[in-house]
Amino acid sequence: MERKEHEPLRDHGVDNCVQMRWAGEKSSSDPTGLIQRSMLSGGGIVYVALYYRLGAFGWLGGDSITSNGTANAALHDQLFALDWAIVQSPGWVPVISEEQQESTLQQFLGILNVSTIEEAHKLPSARLIAANAYQVSTKPEWGQFTYGPTVDGTFVPALPGQLLLGGDFDHNLNIMVGHNADEGLIFTSPDSLNGSSLISQFARLSPNTPKNVSEFITDVLYPAVYNGSYGYTDSVQRTALAISDLIFQCNTDYINPGVLQSDVFV
Repeated sequence: MERKEHEPLRDHGVDNCVQMRWAGEKSSSDPTGLIQRSMLSGGGIVYVALYYRLGAFGWLGGDSITSNGTANAALHDQLFALDWAIVQSPGWVPVISEEQQESTLQQFLGILNVSTIEEAHKLPSARLIAANAYQVSTKPEWGQFTYGPTVDGTFVPALPGQLLLGGDFDHNLNIMVGHNADEGLIFTSPDSLNGSSLISQFARLSPNTPKNVSEFITDVLYPAVYNGSYGYTDSVQRTALAISDLIFQCNTDYINPGVLQSDVFV
């Protein structure tokens, strides 16, 4: 089926299903089963898979970038694609701080053996691609990704949780919220066999958290008590549960109260 430029898909009377791969995912999925299922309950769907720039090409941020280019280029790619498909689909894990953004940028420039973004612009694409592949494959801490969306003050005015708390979102959306129950396990470092690993891994995940808050989390919320009363029986389960709550379940809870005036499905 050919479609004229800017002609909305939904004019054909078929629902749209847009899949947006998350920034750290490296594999694609087969939508055949989803499409077949949609044929049983209705007239099928138009399935659109979005791909966008990743790594240093899509997620560089910070003052050095915004003064010489565009931060969050990947989000601009997504907006372009979503505008074409006439749908919206939020969801992301952002880079935490300005310091982290600048550190990642300087690391990338160091791999390229240049000092500024302007110098990097002059390099061959093949060299940039190789440097990006090397950085994202070898430099991240366990369970983390080198790049992610950044608060740039324009496209992304604040962290999603802050925007939801302040009511700064489209209230005309119907939201379906979900997550895997034990998803924190794949982000749990092998050194979690050591009982003190939760402290070190949490420090890497959230380096700017005040010490008294970190101690409350590791000593009160997730203490080293392995009799099952806290939902875990060993140090691996303890760390996995803490990471799952921090990254996945808390973000789900952000969505729930944030869209109470819309239709929410959990």
